[in-house]
Amino acid sequence: MLAAALDQAPFEPVTRVCVTGGHDSASADLLAAWLASALKCDVVRARTSAGTGLVSVRLERRSGPIDLVRPDGLTATLEQPGRPPRKIVLPRRQEGECLADELSHLGEDDAYGRALRDGIPLLANAAMPAAEAIAAGIAPATEESRALAARIAREASAHRTSLSEGDQAP
Repeated sequence: MLAAALDQAPFEPVTRVCVTGGHDSASADLLAAWLASALKCDVVRARTSAGTGLVSVRLERRSGPIDLVRPDGLTATLEQPGRPPRKIVLPRRQEGECLADELSHLGEDDAYGRALRDGIPLLANAAMPAAEAIAAGIAPATEESRALAARIAREASAHRTSLSEGDQAP
């Protein structure tokens, strides 16, 4: 999702990243390390309580942030400048799914190796509590994402209703 967002105009460099997730989330740590290694910019690892998994990612660019926020572990919102916000079903994967996916890739994983070798050291002094990152404007607020997801759902429902009413003959 994030790579696809960066593949769209404006084609600007990312100046800072904030990955928010549980302090026990290896996925959040690896994503932060991979982004630090791949984008060559400052990366903040904002930590939430244990068991929350990956909560959000903010990619900052000159034109504004790209925010992918998953406040409930099931539904996410994607906001980026110049595009309408989107609601996305993005459930947390179960351990069995992750293991099966990893076992389907035999051989060395170069991106994983680079994230560990080059990215993890870049995160050494980049951790902070999520509340602090949100207050500083570095990370998106999950409450805003919940409200946005609800608004998108209401608008989609109203649009479907108006379409079905338009199909009826007077």
